[in-house]
Amino acid sequence: MRYHNGFLVVSSVSGVISIVDPDIRRVVSNMYMSAPVSFVEVCNDNIILAGFKESGVILQLIAQGLTFTETGESLFTRGRLNNILCSHYGDIGVAITNISIESFSIYGMNEISIPYIDIWYNGVSGVFNPDEDKLFVRVNSVFGNKIDTYWYDKLSGKIPSYPIFTIPIPSAAADLTGVKQLAITPDGNKLYVPARGTIEVYDAKTGAHIRSIANPNGMATAGIDIVSLIQHSNATPPSLSCVPGAHYADDQTVNGRGVDPNKGVAGKDTFDFRVIYTGKNSIEPTVFLSVDATTTDKKISYSMANYDTAVSLYGNLDTSGMDPKYRNGDYEDGEIFFLQKLFGKGKYDYHFEAISGGETARLTEIGSLKFSAGYSSVAFIPGLKASRLYAQGFIFEDQIWEPNENGDTEQLSLDGNGDSTDVAIYTKTAPDKGLLDEANIIPDPTGALQENFYKSFIAFLDDLKSDGTVNDWRALPYDWRLAFADVLAGGKGIDGKLYYDSSYATSTPYIFQELRDLADTSDSGMVTIVAHSMGGLLTKKLLADIEDNPNHPYRDLLGKVETIILVASPELGTPQALASVLHGIGEDIPRNLGFFTSRGTARALAQTMHSAFDLFPSDAYLSRVKDNGGASTTVISLDSSLAYLTDPSFDGESVLGYYRTFFGGTEITTASALKNFYRGDDGHADAANDDLIHSKLLLPDFLEEAKTLHERIDGWDTDYDNDGEPDSRVVEIAGWGIKDTLKGLRYVGGAVGSDSSTPSVIPSELCTGHESGCTLDVRPIFTTDGDGTVILPSAIAMGEETYFVDLFTYAEDNFINRSHASILEIDSLRNLIGNIIEEKENPIQYLSSVYNKEDDLPKDLGGAYLRISVHSPIDISIADANGNHVGISASSTLERTFYDEQIPNSYFLLFGEGTYLGVPVATSSSYALKIRGTGDGFFILNVAEERGDTVNKTQTFVHVPVIDGMEAKVSLSSIDDLGELAIDEDGDGLADVVVFSDETQADITFDALVSLVENLDTQERKELVKKAEVSQQLFLKGNYEAAYENLLSLRKKMRKLSETVEILRIVAMIDVLTEKMPAEHSDKDHEREDPKEHLGEDDEEK
Repeated sequence: MRYHNGFLVVSSVSGVISIVDPDIRRVVSNMYMSAPVSFVEVCNDNIILAGFKESGVILQLIAQGLTFTETGESLFTRGRLNNILCSHYGDIGVAITNISIESFSIYGMNEISIPYIDIWYNGVSGVFNPDEDKLFVRVNSVFGNKIDTYWYDKLSGKIPSYPIFTIPIPSAAADLTGVKQLAITPDGNKLYVPARGTIEVYDAKTGAHIRSIANPNGMATAGIDIVSLIQHSNATPPSLSCVPGAHYADDQTVNGRGVDPNKGVAGKDTFDFRVIYTGKNSIEPTVFLSVDATTTDKKISYSMANYDTAVSLYGNLDTSGMDPKYRNGDYEDGEIFFLQKLFGKGKYDYHFEAISGGETARLTEIGSLKFSAGYSSVAFIPGLKASRLYAQGFIFEDQIWEPNENGDTEQLSLDGNGDSTDVAIYTKTAPDKGLLDEANIIPDPTGALQENFYKSFIAFLDDLKSDGTVNDWRALPYDWRLAFADVLAGGKGIDGKLYYDSSYATSTPYIFQELRDLADTSDSGMVTIVAHSMGGLLTKKLLADIEDNPNHPYRDLLGKVETIILVASPELGTPQALASVLHGIGEDIPRNLGFFTSRGTARALAQTMHSAFDLFPSDAYLSRVKDNGGASTTVISLDSSLAYLTDPSFDGESVLGYYRTFFGGTEITTASALKNFYRGDDGHADAANDDLIHSKLLLPDFLEEAKTLHERIDGWDTDYDNDGEPDSRVVEIAGWGIKDTLKGLRYVGGAVGSDSSTPSVIPSELCTGHESGCTLDVRPIFTTDGDGTVILPSAIAMGEETYFVDLFTYAEDNFINRSHASILEIDSLRNLIGNIIEEKENPIQYLSSVYNKEDDLPKDLGGAYLRISVHSPIDISIADANGNHVGISASSTLERTFYDEQIPNSYFLLFGEGTYLGVPVATSSSYALKIRGTGDGFFILNVAEERGDTVNKTQTFVHVPVIDGMEAKVSLSSIDDLGELAIDEDGDGLADVVVFSDETQADITFDALVSLVENLDTQERKELVKKAEVSQQLFLKGNYEAAYENLLSLRKKMRKLSETVEILRIVAMIDVLTEKMPAEHSDKDHEREDPKEHLGEDDEEK
């Protein structure tokens, strides 16, 4: 039996909980339970705990007027339940069982501490001292009774395992379940303990026995409690009023009256409720907040604390600006009561109530006020070239980005200041029109060629809005060609179109205005910004601009941006930007559909595009990013083959020699050296517009503006008020595992083939003295440590809260490649973003391919990887057993080249004068590698097998002759299958020549030749074996000339046989051995005949 708001709450073994009005001595309400209720306990916030002794279950109920409702929350204790206590200072309960003392959270009904009672003893009852820093527990046994005294932490609810002291006491009348068998005086000094025929009194601080109080009738005392008899006055009834101040307005039209804030993040922001209670007497009032969750119809009341008495307990209470009279302990001039609490997602009605001396008060008198707890609305800021751009034609609208012809890109051109030459270019507010949801640049009714970028992410955000998780989301597309300052100042909306050119002036810049509107209309009063790629830099810039300007018209946004989620953002820049601006490389959108604009046109656009320069590796990039095992990172490397290349600008000195002198080495790793290279301060000439191998000279003003931008944002944080704490949560999400992530450019010397005008990069020893001279080429330096565009360290530059998406494993598991541009198509990444928006404690729980520690990434990748590059007039491709293809697509036309990257974790890239592709080493069936000649000349094929970024093996084919239509096919599982190429020169499907790699040639011996000849299935085998053995014996004796002549004779005999691959392999092996033959012979003093001169001779023996 317990009191609740002047009524008795009574339980019975018949399973009924009754509410009794003591004034009329009548049951006014019953609640019927499914099992006998042993006892009840009334706690704060109208919570009733019902105890079931034998099962040990505690069931949570909530009082609503004169009725109770089950909340669905319960707790199973460890033993037979005998009693329950509720803390008055926190939402903590204590269960006393026959074997344990169990503290638990009332909201959530979760265990906190479980000290066990001494064996043979039975827990009976308990009581807190008034300060609630001690807990007294009565335990009984046949060996005697005692009171165990424990320290108690009223904030956490923790109870230590052992008591601080024990008080021996007489035996009780009986172990009565749910009956209070301990009481303590209001000053906390004395304990009253019922015994057989007496009440024993003890010093609560020392345990000393003070006296015994005999029961006059001699009966045993079962239970005990201490009450105060207060004479109630007939004074004026109590009243409640609003707290003065801006946050607690006295205007009844303000929904937030009485709470600050009136909107907050569910489960995160603390709502501070305050009300003034005024009464004419000293009776301690009960003031509580009544909350009605309108979305669930769940009603609950919470006790409020007196501000004056609570200040001593809560050191962080804010008393600034508060009239001292409202916290002086005198109710007659008003006292502030408060409650600070988190709330789950929902929209709530609330009012205040007070009870004092049987009188009640309510604020508001009728109706309710409102507050909401929820999640922030979402603003999405896309990356570079991820907003569609349009121009109005004479009749029809023309989409000019993505372009479907070169003229579209030319229409996007900028002048020397970076301003659009066509001021009427616009984007659109509708997500599917303003964002690059999927590639739409060619008719593709089957969808076979299209690649998605934001399509699934748009649908994901739509779902968050439709299911009520967020109130709204909006895309913030922009003209990515323009300087950030122009973007942030512009965005004039006209009929769903957005114009960012400065000629369309606006007093309400689109991005700022949308952010404010999203925050003001959200359930939390805040906005979350999700920014992809360059959108992250723009986000940093806009917040830094507000922070730097005390009079900024949108300065209120600093307090309204809850979370910033940067997805694959090149915060410190990326070397990929250099390849684009200097050489027009990587400008194909979408990548697997190739170029819909020429590289020259793409490079010309980038030359005057501020945003392209903003993505250059910044000074911070150069200081923070390190190559494996190095003290710096190499953004530009100068290959030793440049020693054989001259440039008119360098007065005849070799390129390598000149640069080595100018830069002090062959690697450009510092900001000052890069600046000199960009601007041409080293003396190199500006490249012609159609020369995509030599680099263009860059505009100094653009470089300086990009430097200024990064000096501000690379060290930026969200501590807007400089109190040492971030004011917005920043989350960085980086992609990792894409094998063709560019981390630098390597300039090399190359040679021009004698039968073709197509340059081919070859080793330096073949470049020097080459008949057609040397030329420049640019090669990529790859790393796995990125998403295909952004190096990982640049994407986690702030390092506050970071997550990593394993794109390599994702491709293996899902049979589809995702990289920088399409990273938001990954479902686990979208779910991670959703979990962050919903403030989940462990946002990566149950998500695949997502980690919160870089060390958890599988950086060994579990298996080997093949990187293949070719130079000069050949096409190369790979297909797996299922027909998945990597290379130039069969769908390509003369006008448009499409690329296939159908094998998971494959890539195909045209870079400089070379072609680069990569695939994981085959683990089951082999790949089919195909090489096809597209002109006459020679080619180089480089193959490397690596783990992580470490190369383990290589195979190189150097200076291999090629003619148009030539083909070579290899069944390829690993690099070991590439020791030779069987080449079909005439296209008849049969091999005409076998070529060994440099590495294989190094391993060819006479023993290998003899062994190969021995395995021939031909009538001439014995004769051929004999010739091979004689050649070997002559060689071993040093008779090189005779050995040489004998090998030539063997070669001629082999050529007379049918040209199988085995025969061609032996012929190629003979050529290698003759090449290895020492040039000086012991028996003849003349130069050795070049065996290659015999190629194509009549094979008939003379």
